[in-house]
Amino acid sequence: MKIELKHINFSYDPDITGPDISEQDTKGQNIKSQDIKNLEKIILKNINASFSSGQFYSIIGPNGSGKTTLLDVMTGYYKPSRGSISLEYENISQLSKKQVAKTIALVSQDYAVNFPFSVQEVVLMGRHPHIPRFSHPTARDFDKTGKAMELCRISHLADRRITELSGGERQRCIFARALCQDTPILLLDEAFSNMDINHTLQILRLVKKEVMENDKLVISVFHDLNLAASWSDEILMLKKGEVKAFGLSDTVMTPENIQEVFGVSSVVEFNPHVQAKQVYYPTH
Repeated sequence: MKIELKHINFSYDPDITGPDISEQDTKGQNIKSQDIKNLEKIILKNINASFSSGQFYSIIGPNGSGKTTLLDVMTGYYKPSRGSISLEYENISQLSKKQVAKTIALVSQDYAVNFPFSVQEVVLMGRHPHIPRFSHPTARDFDKTGKAMELCRISHLADRRITELSGGERQRCIFARALCQDTPILLLDEAFSNMDINHTLQILRLVKKEVMENDKLVISVFHDLNLAASWSDEILMLKKGEVKAFGLSDTVMTPENIQEVFGVSSVVEFNPHVQAKQVYYPTH
C-alpha cells in the first residue's frame, strides 16, 4: 500500500488555489503578484511526499504548521486546492467514502463522543465499513472487536459508558476502534497526548508490531521530538505548511533542522538505550 502526494496546496478559502509551484523556476520568478499575496492564506504549500507500507512515519513541526490539516487531506476529508493524492496509484477523489474507510483509519486527539455508548459499541463502530447496508454485525465483527479491546487493554471497560472514561481510557478506546477497522493505513494525530507514559509506550509497541508483522503503513503526528525519533523509520518536518525535511530519522533529526523549523538551539546525540538520536535542550 502506498500514499503519494503530488504538488499539494490547501487553503480553507475555496477561491484560493495558490500558484502552480510545480511549474516555477527555482527562484519562484513565475509566481504572479496576486499569488504571492494569497500564499499567506495557504495552509499547505507544494507538498510532495510518498509513504509506503511496512514503515512508521512521523510528522513534526510547530503549532499551526499544517500537520493535522495534512492528515485530513490524506483521508479525503479536505480536498486539496491543487495537486493530487493517490492511494495505491488511484486518485483518492475517485474513491467512495466506504473504500477510503476500508483503507485508512484515523485516530485523532479530540475525537468527541457525546452519546453514552458503551466502550464495546464504540470499538465495534470500526467494523462499519465492512458491514453491508441493512445488515447486522457478524460473529467475526464481534471477534475482531474483542481482540482489539484486548490488545489495547480495555476489555475490562467493555460495558462502561465512554462518557464516563478518563481522557487516556477514551483514547485507548478510539485506538481499539481504529484497529478494529482493520485497514492497511493508520493515521495518528497527536494520538498520545492524553495518555500516561506507560500506556503511550504500550500502544506504540502495538503500533510498531503492526508495522513490522502486518506490513501496516503508519503516519503519526508528534509534538515530542524524542518519541518521534525513537519510533519512526522516517520523519517529515513541516514549517508554515512547507516540507523542510523528509527522510530517515537519523538524517532529518539534526540541530540545524530543529533550529530552522522550531527556532530553538539543541544538541542531538545518538542514545544507545533507545538506539536512536535524541534531542537535548539548554535549561538556561
